Amino acid sequence: MVNYKYERCSVCFKSLTNESAHTLTTCNHQYHKKCITNWISGGAEHCPRCRTHATLIDIKALHVEQADNDDGDSDNELTQSTSNMTIQDPALQDNKINVIIRDLTNHKISINDLAITTKIVEVKRRIEQFNGVHMDQQRLTYRGIPLENDRTLKDYDIVESHKIIDALLRWEGGKM
Repeated sequence: MVNYKYERCSVCFKSLTNESAHTLTTCNHQYHKKCITNWISGGAEHCPRCRTHATLIDIKALHVEQADNDDGDSDNELTQSTSNMTIQDPALQDNKINVIIRDLTNHKISINDLAITTKIVEVKRRIEQFNGVHMDQQRLTYRGIPLENDRTLKDYDIVESHKIIDALLRWEGGKM
């Protein structure tokens, strides 16, 4: 019997099953079909985890089949019929985390490879690199608490991947 542990969907963070698992052919990250379809259809043309370019045609069902125990196996084929495979978020291997930035229109971007000691000002700089919104115009909150530039992710208990930080834009007022 083949034991395969699926990742969690990086969009909704719910568990995947053999029936629900889909993958992007560009990077092999796993999602629910509805989640990744809505993500890409909503204007994001990249993987939410690694930001590799992706389109709707890159979404494929992920199939894991049980290997047959065939007596006619040759020496150059895999003969062991069981395996236990776990895929871990590569960022966690280096004590790095990935956070999700969500704006008021529910548009999400993923900021990858952050240390928990990363200052909020650096997160804002990375957001500016992605969408061009200057750091001074960004207001970030986590669980309703405003994030201060000189504090770290750890100061706000953002120590695991896939935490959602809300982003608000502050626009300069004009003269009438």
